[in-house]
Amino acid sequence: MKARLLLQMGTVAAMLVLAGPVSASTGGNASSGCFVRDTLAGVTYGSLQVAVAAAVPNDTLLVSGKCVGSTTITTSLTLRGVRSRFGPATLDGEGTGRVLHVNFFASARHGFTFTVDNLTITHGFGEDGNGGGGLLVQGGTTVLRNSLVTGNSAGGLGGGGIQVGGGALTLINTIVSDNTAGDVGGGIDGGGDVRLVSSTVRGNTATGIGGGLFGHGTLIIRNSTVSGNKAAQGGGIDVGTGSLTLKNATVRQNSATHYGGGISVGLDGTATVTNTTVSGNRALVGGGVATRGHLTVRDSTVGGNVAAANSGGIDNYVGTLSVLNSKVDGNTAAVSAGGIGNSSGTLTMTGSWVLGNVAGVNGGGILNGASVVNLPPSTMTITDSKVSFNRAANGGGIANFGTLTFAGQFPTVGGNQATTGGGVLQLVSSPVAGSVTGGCPPTLGLGVPPSTTTTGFVTYDPPNTPDDYAGFNC
Repeated sequence: MKARLLLQMGTVAAMLVLAGPVSASTGGNASSGCFVRDTLAGVTYGSLQVAVAAAVPNDTLLVSGKCVGSTTITTSLTLRGVRSRFGPATLDGEGTGRVLHVNFFASARHGFTFTVDNLTITHGFGEDGNGGGGLLVQGGTTVLRNSLVTGNSAGGLGGGGIQVGGGALTLINTIVSDNTAGDVGGGIDGGGDVRLVSSTVRGNTATGIGGGLFGHGTLIIRNSTVSGNKAAQGGGIDVGTGSLTLKNATVRQNSATHYGGGISVGLDGTATVTNTTVSGNRALVGGGVATRGHLTVRDSTVGGNVAAANSGGIDNYVGTLSVLNSKVDGNTAAVSAGGIGNSSGTLTMTGSWVLGNVAGVNGGGILNGASVVNLPPSTMTITDSKVSFNRAANGGGIANFGTLTFAGQFPTVGGNQATTGGGVLQLVSSPVAGSVTGGCPPTLGLGVPPSTTTTGFVTYDPPNTPDDYAGFNC
């Protein structure tokens, strides 16, 4: 017992040496476990808010222990966590209020910068009309480095972990995890300029859209992972408006009850995905990605995603989709479009593979168009790409309801399988235009000529017969 008491006394003493003497005049309370050292003034505080209020612009505050409560930042400042024997430095809202509020709007301080380094932000609750349970950013530039934002809530609003209502936010080597929002952006609701570098957004939940992140400004994600998030739409990421840039990233094992298990792009949204893997995501439509805006997928892989209805890999509805030097492989849709679904949109695929996808009904690899009247036409151009080893009941490789053009020197439809139209199923009144080397005269999978004029060569395999070599055959 005596040894244990001496150990506890030694731990407290070590903390006091680290933080410096706590003065009653500075709001200090050693029993609270919060120690905030002002490096310029040489004073230690027992309250973060008191320390922040006393700090001068561009000051650095060293935080150790656990500081409880809400703090408002109105000047350029750095908070740096110092790990102690009590554990990592933590800012804890205890579920009663927002942990941090960066309010540079109050005095139009848009050029000011607030930095958080090596801190945990947790148990915040933001439901005062703004959201952002852990952190609310309003103006200026905020940087989170080597930090953890976890277990916060926005109640019925947006940004369970973080909300950016204006200004800029940069995350570097930071984790945003297990936060919840009753509206949008379970992890982050980004209305300004949001950048993630070498960071992780995981296990967050939004009742509405954007389980991991909801972007309606500029969202740039590099060398980062978005995983295990949930929402009704855009399980991992949702870009309703504005732009998304994903580079050298991973979007995996996210889920949406409706659209876009991994990523969702809205009508007014633009997304560029480069050297990125989108895998293992699930949704009703668009297991990997669902877009109604402008989406470019370059040098990337969309694989192993699942749709309970249509478009296991990518769903493009009334949008513009470009797939360049990429692979769409091993995706599954219970109904149609195992790999890619293009409905009333424009799809351009160049130098890419659609490989090993499965659909229960139409278009194992690709479904172009939809059997719904009065919708705008669907247009697809395939240039120097391969559609191979896909399966469906109809149109193992491609089921075409729209306009399909094969271009380039090396388009390949091979090794696909279906009961009707193993390679390409050309549906009645759906023109196929283009010139393709090799092949056979166009006919329906059941041997009935199409009702419209077709040009070029396309492949229509007999029932239950896969096209078993690179090229086109009947």
